[in-house]
Amino acid sequence: MGLFSNLLNSNAKQDVVSLNTPTTSSYVRASSSSVNMNIDEDTALKIGALHQGINIIGDTLSAMPVYLYKNTDGFDEIFLDDSRSRVMSNMANEVLSSFNLKKSMVKDLILHGNAYAKIVREGKNIYLHYLPVDIVTPKKDSTGYYYEIQSYSTDVNGENYPQEIVDDIDMIVLVRNNKFNSVTGTGLLEYASQVLGISVEESTYMINLFRNGLSAKALLTSKTPFKREIKEQLKSDLREFYSSSENAGKMLVLEGDINVTPLSLTPTDIKLIENKIFTISEIARFLNIQKHLLNLDRSQGTYSNITSERMMLLQNTLTPYVTMFESALNAKLLTPQELEQGYYFSFDTSEMLRLTPEDQANYMTNLYKEGICNLEEVRSVLGLGGDAETINELKALQKAKYQSTINQFMSDGSETPIEDNNTSKTETQAEVKDEEIEKKSSKEVEQTNE
Repeated sequence: MGLFSNLLNSNAKQDVVSLNTPTTSSYVRASSSSVNMNIDEDTALKIGALHQGINIIGDTLSAMPVYLYKNTDGFDEIFLDDSRSRVMSNMANEVLSSFNLKKSMVKDLILHGNAYAKIVREGKNIYLHYLPVDIVTPKKDSTGYYYEIQSYSTDVNGENYPQEIVDDIDMIVLVRNNKFNSVTGTGLLEYASQVLGISVEESTYMINLFRNGLSAKALLTSKTPFKREIKEQLKSDLREFYSSSENAGKMLVLEGDINVTPLSLTPTDIKLIENKIFTISEIARFLNIQKHLLNLDRSQGTYSNITSERMMLLQNTLTPYVTMFESALNAKLLTPQELEQGYYFSFDTSEMLRLTPEDQANYMTNLYKEGICNLEEVRSVLGLGGDAETINELKALQKAKYQSTINQFMSDGSETPIEDNNTSKTETQAEVKDEEIEKKSSKEVEQTNE
């Protein structure tokens, strides 16, 4: 199928070209000669390693709020009350949280290569509605891109949403691994179909092993010929005996001179465990996350290197998704004038960069000692909080400790300890006054001599 194979005629849109390619279909067919099966989204998400990896990426990114900022002369002002900040940090619309919106879009982006959200503008308020990829068809005409949305209903009350056409300016579109154009991407269901197919076959084989009592394949031999009916009855009896978990530990008794020779391969014989580990490792490669996050090589992940783990996850795995979200939001939710004035959207990655509790406390203490931040900021970063009365008491205590240290230091070489932080200024003023008195006295002496 060519890229521009479907030409449509419409009263509203002329010279329309469909941009839907086989890569955006709901399922793909594995091309491997050994793995020949259909892999759709539901089947793929039943793969434990893939499901865990998508959850790690989706949950971590979705937990980070997105705020609107304005850069002025190197200083960034944050707009928490702007509806565009709330829609990506609190509630995307009346019923959908921004967390679930971002997580669903990340899942679609990984599996299908595309993710969509419709922008609804009501006065100064903005809402985002999540759209599954299988109901969205990107198209293009002489005026540019637009999107055809199929009719769909919610799972809550069955409310039907009619078919509609949405312009590009009213759609948040995320694209990953695009091949043909700027709006059609490729996901794991396409380029990792063989690995996903192998993983499904491994899981299916393991299920059948337990269901059939490891392996029910056997060779029946007898010196005495018997009829077909007897053969079928023997196969039925053997199948029932091997496939029932209730027969574990029981003995099978056969009449006559019939011998049963099992023809079985254990999981060890076919290296099933090693192959499964390899498959999980390949899934980690496709997701671009560390293997130990999928419970492989757990020795690599320890409490001592938790900060470096977070940094690696942010830089190597999450940064591409963060950049795609920020670029799409800047393009669709900001006007050209706002972009020129320095407005932009940015993820708050402070939680990802948080140190261990001990390192964080030492870090903030050093910043406070150097005068870079105040007491309220230190307590806020450490998550301690406190009301105004508590903060004032802590400030007074901190000032008393500081004054005590200065007095102890100065008392070693001075008879009168320093009373407060303005002492140096008072001493300087006193010295200037003494010099003026001395000059005045010298002048009077000179006049007397004359």
